[in-house]
Amino acid sequence: MQQQVIYLQPGAPRQPQPGAPCNGCGVCCAAEPCPLGVLLSRRRRGACVALMWDEAQARYLCGA
Repeated sequence: MQQQVIYLQPGAPRQPQPGAPCNGCGVCCAAEPCPLGVLLSRRRRGACVALMWDEAQARYLCGA
């Protein structure tokens, strides 16, 4: 299996433990879009186009 490289802001929070609520780390959305992101991005792989970095909060947000 080939590893995927994703690029995130250095100040983003660390990825939470599996099952924990979203903390805005951006990892999931940078790896692949959710069902809504598939509609917006028109793709099933790669970063979601709705993923936005919020500098003031130092976290990623969904732009949808």
